[in-house]
Amino acid sequence: MRDFGKKIFFYVTRTVLPYFFSAWAFLTVVLFVQQASRYSEIFFSPNIPSFLVWQMAFALLPSVIAFTCPMAVLIGVITGLAKMRIDEELTAVRSAGISNFQIFLPIVFIGLVFSIFAFLVNWKGVPFTARVVRQIALQTALEKIKSPVEPGVFSTEVPSITIYVGSINNDTWENVVIFTRNGDILRLITSKKGKLIFPNTTSPKGTTIENRNTEDSESNESKTIDNSPRDNMDEAEITLTNSNVITIPLSLDPSSKIAMEKINEVNLKVKTKKQEILERLKKDYESLEELGLEELKEISQKADPKQSKEAEILLKRRLLLSISPLLFAIIGGVLETRNKSKGKGTSLMIAFLMLTTFYLTGLLGEQLSRTGQIKPVMGTFLPIVSLLMLTLAVATWNSLLPFFTSLPIFKGSKNTPKLLINTINKDIAISCLKFFLLTTTFLVTIYLTFTAFELWKFAGTMDDGPKLLIEYLVNLIPLAYLQIAPSCLMIAILITLTLKSRQNEIIAWMNAGQSIYRITAPCFLIAITMGLANLAIQETIAPETNKKQDILRSKIRSKNAFAIGKERIWIADKNKIYSFSPIKQDNFYIFELENQALKSAVIAENAFLSEKKIILEGKAKKILIEDSSAQARELTDNERMITETPDILEETYSKPTHLNIREVRDKINQSKSQTEQNLYKIAFEKKIATIVIPLVACILSIPFAFSPKGKRKTIHVGYAITIWLLFLWLSNVLEQMGLNSQLSPKMAVWSPIVIFTALGIALFSKTRT
Repeated sequence: MRDFGKKIFFYVTRTVLPYFFSAWAFLTVVLFVQQASRYSEIFFSPNIPSFLVWQMAFALLPSVIAFTCPMAVLIGVITGLAKMRIDEELTAVRSAGISNFQIFLPIVFIGLVFSIFAFLVNWKGVPFTARVVRQIALQTALEKIKSPVEPGVFSTEVPSITIYVGSINNDTWENVVIFTRNGDILRLITSKKGKLIFPNTTSPKGTTIENRNTEDSESNESKTIDNSPRDNMDEAEITLTNSNVITIPLSLDPSSKIAMEKINEVNLKVKTKKQEILERLKKDYESLEELGLEELKEISQKADPKQSKEAEILLKRRLLLSISPLLFAIIGGVLETRNKSKGKGTSLMIAFLMLTTFYLTGLLGEQLSRTGQIKPVMGTFLPIVSLLMLTLAVATWNSLLPFFTSLPIFKGSKNTPKLLINTINKDIAISCLKFFLLTTTFLVTIYLTFTAFELWKFAGTMDDGPKLLIEYLVNLIPLAYLQIAPSCLMIAILITLTLKSRQNEIIAWMNAGQSIYRITAPCFLIAITMGLANLAIQETIAPETNKKQDILRSKIRSKNAFAIGKERIWIADKNKIYSFSPIKQDNFYIFELENQALKSAVIAENAFLSEKKIILEGKAKKILIEDSSAQARELTDNERMITETPDILEETYSKPTHLNIREVRDKINQSKSQTEQNLYKIAFEKKIATIVIPLVACILSIPFAFSPKGKRKTIHVGYAITIWLLFLWLSNVLEQMGLNSQLSPKMAVWSPIVIFTALGIALFSKTRT
């Protein structure tokens, strides 16, 4: 009997672990994509060394793993025991004299092992990688200092300076326009050629140009415009040749004068924040997330009340996430051994309810702790208590389920004639859609919960923070759905066909004369329909919601101090440059250039922007420059409406996720930067590929659902998930290569689709039909 008990221990463990690892890998990939999107400037920048990109990728994993481990334990335990329950293995084991205690031992063992693992990750891994992420972000900033300018793109990487370069030839800038602002004085410098020089190189020195109120002056001397305090570490120098320097007062006072100069060589001293970045790199930590458990405990006892409370909340959260695998394993085992239903759908629904309740009540407990309504330790116990109450409710329902299902109202009619072909279509389609909706709802909820945990430390301290956070999460749903929908479809198809195959329904249908192609036709139809639906959402709903959620996220993170995170928006169109504030469209500027020299400038207090015109409001003046002289005058009413303008509103939202296919194609035609063109070309191909990705998921999942029975079926399902994760990984790698111009955009996007579709078709063709 003892040997038999050992066999049961290892059998239950082997049954649960494949489902656990599959769920863990899948959930980690989904949430890793969400985390990586926060650092898209690092992952998709061609100027950042690849080793920093890979370091960032590995550094993000521990925090995601710590969050997904408890979920995977619950899903693995419930799914594994559900498989044993459906196959009557639990009944057979109990009939052989094995007690529930012996069945529970491997479940508790799994929960304990992964609780220890989660504790180690939360103790050392999460704070260590938080420091690594900060250091990589700062190292990335240092790399940007070395190459702050991209041709055809306005650069604001150098503090207090905006630079536009037409092209770069052997580190030499060509057709340069530089804007600097000091209070109400705007200085515009135009030059045919320029170069960025760092302290280790030498450059000619000159005198300093001061802001003067003379109307014009000419000089052929070499001059230095000192734009920053002298600091050898931070100081760099922009050298410009054959330059025109114009100083424009922004006061809108008609009596203000304009200074103009022509200079053979301008040396513009700038501060690069290099010293500040290096000092931040030397710090042991900058936020509480970078501290281990001991440090958090020490701060919670000695720091000021606000920081002490935050440290205690974070400490309790990490401890709660550490013990949650054991808690979920025990609760999952209790519920599944008492489950009286005949399928896995109920089990997955229970898992969804458990996880949603646990994490949402965790957020509620943290907020109540921050506001001082309860102690942090009580906030930690709130999700545990709610989980136990839900477990009791579900267990009670399972006990009453046989009574309710025995009532006549729940009994189906007998001997109802149906066509076999219609029965197959309806059964497969309904099961697939049911599991798809369940999986999508579960993953979107986890996606939003993880995001809420990340932003709650900002939103929880704002008066309207909860309202902004809810609005942000609602607008985030389309983006989250589009990212996970193909993966959810694959899981739904695998569950549907695997269950039908396990219950011998597939064999019965095939013996009745139905081929595999006919049986799986509803799956292909659902995949095609989903591709069309996803394309419609991507083109209609997603652009607007993505704009809103980006603005709301910036509001939350900056605590309502700023909306988009840019000081100004700059747009180049033909020979004109437009600039304005991104929030209220105030301080509106239009500069018109001719032969790389300023021809005219329009300065207005405010502007109303639309797709076809600009209406200047408030005080506004126009500056005309002719023959080295400048004249300023008030704008007339007719001049306040400008109709010859680009679509500025579309330009202000230039992220690919903010645009539909037509707008992305227009951006490709308008962009002069190779980096921007690569970005938009890849986005264009990805948006078109949206329609076929669900079909690829369907083709890859079906061959593995018709694998042999027994252990190999679970292994084959694991193979399917592994291949799908490999497809997602290869797609991201090739996209990165496309952004770096190592592959053409079409090749980068469509290569993995073609390769894995061919692989799926080859495997499908070998399936017994």
